[in-house]
Amino acid sequence: MKIVLFLIFCLLFRTYSGAQEKLFSTAYSWEEVSVNRLLSGEEHTILKGSTAVFSELEVKAGALADLNSSIRKHPGYEEMLIVKEGILDVNLNGIRKPVTEGGIILVCPGDEFIIKNGSDGPSFYYAFRWKSASLPPPEKADPESAVYQWNEMTFTPTEKGGRRNVLQRPTAMLNELEIHTTLLKEGLPSHAAHTHPDDEFILVKSGTVEETINGKSYTAGTGSLFFLSGKDNHGIRNAGKGECEYYAIRFK
Repeated sequence: MKIVLFLIFCLLFRTYSGAQEKLFSTAYSWEEVSVNRLLSGEEHTILKGSTAVFSELEVKAGALADLNSSIRKHPGYEEMLIVKEGILDVNLNGIRKPVTEGGIILVCPGDEFIIKNGSDGPSFYYAFRWKSASLPPPEKADPESAVYQWNEMTFTPTEKGGRRNVLQRPTAMLNELEIHTTLLKEGLPSHAAHTHPDDEFILVKSGTVEETINGKSYTAGTGSLFFLSGKDNHGIRNAGKGECEYYAIRFK
């Protein structure tokens, strides 16, 4: 039944035609987000538009206070939540799991999930929602939703700090979704500025980083987001005191 539903979704997807404003590489500071508005139940739209990979892409910040809950079902879209702070009590297709800070919830089209606040204080999250410009072949697609817990992401020390490989897989809409985290010691760069054809997000989990995009420098702290359009030259370094850690999220 899951395969049949996925094939129907593929047919519906190919009939869709809608254009959104093209997104360009830039930084989005967490300081621009109103925490009070999040706590009132209003999500904050960080970015919305299209890229070479996505016909539609939207990233929001949200929060749940007390025992507030939210049913999230977006037919025709994939969605990914990253827990910024606190605990989200997630019910994904009837299976309930607490997802702690740093954890990731990937929800494929048509699946239903309910999120509730699972901590004593408020819980904050990022919600990524997208529709791809083109789908992977059905035989290569993986339309299975999944939860990736922070405490299950193996940390591998490196000379510059460390790395956690989170996932590298196709989804219902993407040929490949690859996520890892990088921890950098104070003052160190991750690597020299470079380019690649796929879109990328850098999400700062802790500390302060400096991202250069086509020669222009942006500095941002914990909670901030960088969007890097495919083929734009970019590089990153630790620009604060102590260590920093960030997610690198790449889409193909």
